[in-house]
Amino acid sequence: MGSASSSSSCFQPNYGDFYLSSAHSNIDARYDVIVIGSGYGGSIAASRAARAGKKVCVLEKGREWRPGDFPETELNSAKEVQMTFHGNKTVGDPTSLFDFVISPDVAVLQGCGLGGTSLINANVALDCDPRVFQDEVWPQELRENLENLTGIDRQHVYDMMKPHSYPKDYPLLPKLQALGKAATHMVQDIEDLDVSNVFSRAPLFVNFKQQAKNHLGIPQPPCVGCGNCCSGCNTGAKNSLNMNYLPDARAHGAKIFTEVEVRAITRDDSAPDAWRVHFISHEDDSIEEIQERYVRANIVILGAGPLGSTNILMKSVQHGLDVSTNLGKHFSTNGDNIGFSYDGDSLIKPVGRLLAEVEAQDNGPGPCVTGVIDMRSGKSLEEGFVLQDGTPPSCVDIPYKLLLKTIGSHMLSTVSENSELNGETVDRRTSNAETTDGARPSKDRKVSGDGRTSADKKLSVDHRKLSQDKERRELARVFSVDGFDNTLSFIALSNDNSDGEVRLDQTNGRVWIHYPDVGEGRNSEAIKEGMKLASDGLNGEFIPNPPWAGVVARLQNTKGAISVHPLGGCPMGECGETGVVNHRGQVFKGHTKEVHKGLFVVDGAVMPRSLGVNPALTIAMVAERCMRLLANEYGWRIDYQKFIHLRRDRKVDIVKPGIRFNEKMSGELYFNNQPHHCHLALTIESRDVQKMIKLDMEHSAQIRGTVICNALSEHPMTILYGRFQLLAKSNDKIETRETVYKMVLTSEEGKQYYLYGKKEVHKDSAFEMGMTDTTELNLIVYEGTDVSNSGRAVAAGKLLMTWKDFMKEMLNSEVINTQSAMEKLRWKARFSRFYMGILWETYGMLTSASSPFDPDAPPREKRPLNVKGIEPEVFCFKTDDGIRLALTRYKGGTKGPVMLAHGMGVSSKIYTLDTIDKNFLEFLVEHDYDVWVVEWRASVMMAAHELQHNLDSVAKHDMPMAINRILAETGAKDVQVVVHCVGSITFFMSMVSGQLEGKIRCIVASQVAFCTIPSAVNWLKAHTRVPNILHGLGVQGLHAYTDSKAGIMSRALNMFVEAFSDATTSFDEHCDNHVCHRITFMYGLMWEHENLNPQTHASLHEVFGYGTATFFKHLSACMRKQHLVDESGNSALYLPDFDSRRRLESKAYMAHMERLDLPIMFYSGKENKAFPPAATLRAYERCKEAFPEQDYQRLVFEGYGHLDHMMGKNSEEDIFKKLLPFLDRYSQSAASQDTPGTPV
Repeated sequence: MGSASSSSSCFQPNYGDFYLSSAHSNIDARYDVIVIGSGYGGSIAASRAARAGKKVCVLEKGREWRPGDFPETELNSAKEVQMTFHGNKTVGDPTSLFDFVISPDVAVLQGCGLGGTSLINANVALDCDPRVFQDEVWPQELRENLENLTGIDRQHVYDMMKPHSYPKDYPLLPKLQALGKAATHMVQDIEDLDVSNVFSRAPLFVNFKQQAKNHLGIPQPPCVGCGNCCSGCNTGAKNSLNMNYLPDARAHGAKIFTEVEVRAITRDDSAPDAWRVHFISHEDDSIEEIQERYVRANIVILGAGPLGSTNILMKSVQHGLDVSTNLGKHFSTNGDNIGFSYDGDSLIKPVGRLLAEVEAQDNGPGPCVTGVIDMRSGKSLEEGFVLQDGTPPSCVDIPYKLLLKTIGSHMLSTVSENSELNGETVDRRTSNAETTDGARPSKDRKVSGDGRTSADKKLSVDHRKLSQDKERRELARVFSVDGFDNTLSFIALSNDNSDGEVRLDQTNGRVWIHYPDVGEGRNSEAIKEGMKLASDGLNGEFIPNPPWAGVVARLQNTKGAISVHPLGGCPMGECGETGVVNHRGQVFKGHTKEVHKGLFVVDGAVMPRSLGVNPALTIAMVAERCMRLLANEYGWRIDYQKFIHLRRDRKVDIVKPGIRFNEKMSGELYFNNQPHHCHLALTIESRDVQKMIKLDMEHSAQIRGTVICNALSEHPMTILYGRFQLLAKSNDKIETRETVYKMVLTSEEGKQYYLYGKKEVHKDSAFEMGMTDTTELNLIVYEGTDVSNSGRAVAAGKLLMTWKDFMKEMLNSEVINTQSAMEKLRWKARFSRFYMGILWETYGMLTSASSPFDPDAPPREKRPLNVKGIEPEVFCFKTDDGIRLALTRYKGGTKGPVMLAHGMGVSSKIYTLDTIDKNFLEFLVEHDYDVWVVEWRASVMMAAHELQHNLDSVAKHDMPMAINRILAETGAKDVQVVVHCVGSITFFMSMVSGQLEGKIRCIVASQVAFCTIPSAVNWLKAHTRVPNILHGLGVQGLHAYTDSKAGIMSRALNMFVEAFSDATTSFDEHCDNHVCHRITFMYGLMWEHENLNPQTHASLHEVFGYGTATFFKHLSACMRKQHLVDESGNSALYLPDFDSRRRLESKAYMAHMERLDLPIMFYSGKENKAFPPAATLRAYERCKEAFPEQDYQRLVFEGYGHLDHMMGKNSEEDIFKKLLPFLDRYSQSAASQDTPGTPV
């Protein structure tokens, strides 16, 4: 919208690793504070407790949603609906986003997800009328201390949520203009009241500012005006709680767990003033017998919303918690009402648009709510109201139209049955549509002909019938699709009588609303009259709150209400006789003033009455107040001023495709030599199945669930810190695999045990198929929490899995964290192949499988380079020997030119990968470097790369020509260079042979320089002269590319190089990518696989290509000598007397080495399998011995190999930032700041 929609990158920033929630198996046994729910109250409680340094756990029933995940279409949104009906009927997944509770009188819509209803509300930040807090229904302590509530508590909300109205420099919105026009009409007959007194732009929790990240480090672009606020913001502009308070809590150490439904809260007898929170995991919904688990805390804070918090306390009462009988009382719909001005004069854009459409056409309707007509001044609380524009999201486009058509049909039938239109149904009669001179407004849809008005009631019956026919035809045309685009939706909020009641349905444990008098107050009539006036001002047909009976089941009359702002259920009061919680949110014991220590409610449930405006701001203020008072009571110190970005080390598990499956085992444990039944119900989950089956030698995952054994506890025991190892190689037995179970059990009695179980998979006979080995678990139970420091073993035995349960486990395993059914299927197949492959390896014949690249697959989407909008400049030139080369310039700033040179068999793509978040080119441009990327003759992007050349020609022609061209174009006197592998070798050949004297300011040499010490495998290939032999047999070179269409010879080569790769690399580096195998055969293992993301590994064929035999021959010659030599193996051209012990006395040697008397940074990956770190170490030592005063530096990067330093998913943090200080020190801007006589 406006400047906010200039490009798609503004719409959808990369939220990458910003997942806030953790795996359920990471839930600890005890916390300082447990927060239940993550709406305004829960999120604020989590943030403030975490800022106070407490160990905080957040339990949220819904799922975690991120921008881009929310549904935009009717079909997708229908999948995210759950409905609870009074009378033991539920529909949909209990973690679905749109949570409807449908009762006989009221239907409530609330958000279910991390962030609560903030995910799907309009995020309006209005203050309630000050008179609301004068009501004596509020506790006296709160009424007498409003200055802090409306002062510092409100400011804390503003500092975090940063509300802002729709900017005046943004495009004008038709609906905002229409609302202003309606406001003018509403006040035109009211003395001493101007439209400016009632109409304004609404403050919104929405970002309208261009920014990369918000104050908490979360990517947050500006609003694009798609109008889909109420189905979830897919741009990330909306300040839902998952963009502020929740990341703040996470950044300060809080642990967040989603899809966890709390069932009840009970006292924990194992510790004083402690609580036990009982919950179930909805990740375990596929288990037939979901077991309730629990976690302990000293403080429990309920923030699950009016219905959620009330429901939990009601079920806690059933577990013995003493709570006031006012629980469930003072329920309010907050006077919610809706209406429509149908088919007015102006185009409105009435419904949200798909994000892609807004991106392409810049034509969104604007945020859901943009303006407010405030009709509270001068009226009683009961008669005042606020009226706002409302934009339904795109996912209800068709239902919205059908609703209006249904209403149109209802009106037509009403016209047929009555001699005149009923004001309850269509309140703009013919006379209301006429102008003062009797002419119609500009639209021709109104009653025509003889210009009759409502005064024509006195006409004859025949004339009345004629009028009815015309009215019927007119309405039929009005409620055609043509009028829809001119429809403005109204949202009204007011003060109702707040005497509804939340009740517990004993049949299903859910709550429902008893509110027979809903809609009977004076507020409803005032709202309807106000909407009539507003519709008249827009010259539209007024449609009041629709007759929901027949549209939403169980609402039996037109007085029924749908509320999106429910309040109450745990109301504040002076004591238990008047409320459920006190002014601090502490839960009363029964009807007394005594409170349950450590039990709080801090959300909209504590409101003892309606607020009359969108309640988000007020709820947040009250929650801030409760947490401020709680901190004072417990002696906490909350630092409100400092905002910590959610850094990488504070991001929760980077989410990758994972695997989850369930196991049930039963058997006997011997306790005191007596058998006792034992039953395990486990959920086993890995959140990185690739790591589990490929990279992790123990193939580990996490365990959660329950253990039942009466010998240890009368109640089911909760599993903590469960660790699972699937078919890992045994450290003790040959050709044996082990599946290991390690877990801590905690009982309701407060005891803890350590359980260790093992299945051994070993072929003991020719015909064994492994059924016993895979279904029998031998286990031992120890006292304590770890086998190393535990006490005695208290029980041991064997549990069995039935054949039926084993097949269920295999068939019902679930792939998680994927975006498509095909991706799920692919990962499930890989896991099954891994599992069954090991069994086949153990009990049958070893087989292998591979997945070569499919050239017929659609090309992958590539992201554009993020180079500050710079247009690259390409310079093509020819060398003296006629080879065409290229330089590409990205003029990123004033730090001077820096040239990047790639290695052999690749191209500059190693510096410009789009499969990682930030590549080296982007990094340097971001830091203001003038970057020049050279494509020398071995580049797979150049035609010359298939010609037979040697390293000498590159040193003599390519490198000097490239440097000279850069100097000529920039006017600089010298250049910084970053050179890699063979690009580094040839560059140092140019340097020591005198081709570049005085033209280089500093060098960053990657992996190798002028000391070409090879790895063991490359040493063997060089000394057996494999390149020479192949060239002699007519092989002109080798290609890394292969695909699924490869011919028989290519497939044979794939089999050979796979065997070679497997034989020369460790198991954790084995993969199923034939391109990767070929690269390993040609050069040695190029990376540690764990450093590459799947996209990079899958696109290696785009980066690597052909390498010629003559290049390999020359490179092998250098490897045999372990230093620079010419094609014939002579070192005189480059470093004569290199191997001499008296080299420093050699004039020839020192003359060449003097050309390296400049700053050089050498660096290596510690795991480099092409040129080990010894290569750069020797080069560093040779330079340092020759010129000890020069600035030579060397870095070795742990966990990195040969090329993953540039292609790794974490290269920016792990590599680029470590190289930057050296480059900055010798940059052009740094040199220009040095004073004369100061060495650089």
